[in-house]
Amino acid sequence: MIATILTATAVYVATGIDYLVILILLFSQIKKGQVKHIWIGQYIGTAIVIGASLLVAQGVVNLIPQQWVIGLLGLLPLYLGVKIWIKGEEDEDESSILSLFSSGKFNQLFLTMTFIVLASSADDFSIYIPYFTTLSMSEIFIVTI
Repeated sequence: MIATILTATAVYVATGIDYLVILILLFSQIKKGQVKHIWIGQYIGTAIVIGASLLVAQGVVNLIPQQWVIGLLGLLPLYLGVKIWIKGEEDEDESSILSLFSSGKFNQLFLTMTFIVLASSADDFSIYIPYFTTLSMSEIFIVTI
């Protein structure tokens, strides 16, 4: 159980490190009362990503023979890497994030933060889905907590 908790923590930190720059930028630009909205939006977005990954992982486990699962899912990060290599990386510019906040497009900051998390989560799916396919139901419960 300790190994499961440590592995889950390492996976979450590895996939969440790219949000660190966005969160630093957002926390430097907000007013005092908006801090909770950023945290709420970040956790809602993360919960959606984890939930969708769990659903896909359970579907994959039920449709693909067990001995092929990890090998086939290993193609997902390779696909994303080759796609970035060919097309180039599409970095979000600080000014485009700030202009999104000032445009008034979204009235709630937590909703905007949720969409930012979802928009930058393609790499998270390539890690979470193969990881969840290797876990038992009791381990999945521990990992999601």
